[in-house]
Amino acid sequence: MRTKLKTNPLALCALLCLAPVIAWANTADGEAPVPERITWQKTPIELALTVGAEKRVDFPGPVKVGVPAALQSVLRVQSVAGTVYLLAHQPFVATRVMVRAVDSGAIYLLDLSADNEGEAQAAIQILDPETQRPGIAKEEGAPLPALPVY
Repeated sequence: MRTKLKTNPLALCALLCLAPVIAWANTADGEAPVPERITWQKTPIELALTVGAEKRVDFPGPVKVGVPAALQSVLRVQSVAGTVYLLAHQPFVATRVMVRAVDSGAIYLLDLSADNEGEAQAAIQILDPETQRPGIAKEEGAPLPALPVY
């Protein structure tokens, strides 16, 4: 013999509507923090890395990274579609790294250093006012500046 369950259709509807919101709220706390936005002002950007913690740096477009030979054994650099992933394997002192935008040829300078102490920090988003100006066409066929070979 089955007993009939008394349910309030309004309460059931409210529960079904709130369930996705509650599920989203629980996962929002576990997401990575909002990236720190830095506007490129033609001065080197200092980035302090923590050994063993990957740092994400987002650029306005695809980039190529010129890594000095002194850093190649202690720093992993991966560039994918405008996002650069940096992972220090050992501490190192501040070293200049050049990043070139593939599309515009813009050069960004990063002063990278790494230390054993510190905690994971938010990603960095580089904003370039030069690439965001409406109505300015880039020169077609102009050669892009080459990255220096270390």
